[in-house]
Amino acid sequence: MFKIGVISASTESAQHMIELAESILKKDSYKYIPYIYNSFTALKNIMIQHSNQVDGLLFTGPNPYYFAKKYINNEQLTTVCSVISGYEIYKYILEYLYKNMNNSLRISMDCPIQEIEIFKESLNMLKIPHKDFFLQQYNIPCIFDDVIKKHRQLWQSHKIDIIFTTLHAVQMELEKLNIPCKRIEVGINSWRQAIQLLDEKLTGLHFRNSQLGIICIKIKNYDEFIGHYGNYYKLQKLELLLKNNILSLCQTVNGYLIEKNDGYYEIFSSRGSIENHSTEISSFITEIQLNCHVDILCGIGLAPTVFGAQVNAHKALANGHENTQNSIYIIDGEK
Repeated sequence: MFKIGVISASTESAQHMIELAESILKKDSYKYIPYIYNSFTALKNIMIQHSNQVDGLLFTGPNPYYFAKKYINNEQLTTVCSVISGYEIYKYILEYLYKNMNNSLRISMDCPIQEIEIFKESLNMLKIPHKDFFLQQYNIPCIFDDVIKKHRQLWQSHKIDIIFTTLHAVQMELEKLNIPCKRIEVGINSWRQAIQLLDEKLTGLHFRNSQLGIICIKIKNYDEFIGHYGNYYKLQKLELLLKNNILSLCQTVNGYLIEKNDGYYEIFSSRGSIENHSTEISSFITEIQLNCHVDILCGIGLAPTVFGAQVNAHKALANGHENTQNSIYIIDGEK
């Protein structure tokens, strides 16, 4: 079962997203965990503490994603609902006009600077006079008080009749001040597309991680290695120590070990496990060379089939013999 973190500034939005996702995807395949933030500092802490505890992330809107993406692990599967389109803007404006029957738009609206051109383009397409329309832009992370201040000043100056905001915190504060305010949210279609895209990514990851991976470990210049130790018992003790360490690595990557002749070992595992434990594999090689005083080559082959993974692993070992600068080589059948 995949764990999906749902990131939103609003509990209602997060729950709505989860209900929509459950109606689209198989319930027994996904578990949804809502993460609600009330400030960008809180969002940063959520990313640092929890992003590695889930398999994927769904953002109910673009704003938190713009801020949080630098804290997301590169391997983290993430989808963000697309930017607010003209359709959402038209919806809120037409609803307002229908209720108030004004001949012009006296509105203050805010949006992230990343989407300012989309907002301007959408407004220019309106066939309704909007000479008293004020568009506020903000950076991510934004200072909520600055956005609130701009809206409030326009309201107090009697230049506007309503405020449309894309920020949940701004909406909450303006409503406390009894200033007419509506929140512009990403539409259901954008949510649906994000959910389906995340499903495709996770399904692709599942098949990718199920592909084969083989780690070939070989004592470099094995004949010289034997001649150096000479004493049979010393040699056996060293090889037993080496094998014990390789078994520990095998357990780490959840693999199956095959010992061959002449100081050569193969670990059969999965692509996902090898990629997730790349740091441990690198540390293993370094520790063996320091503690056992033996030069080790490591060739890793990745491919959809066992044969392809073995061929790639052997090619990787050959590269190691030709180049003395690195101890680990990886050949990926997909690249």
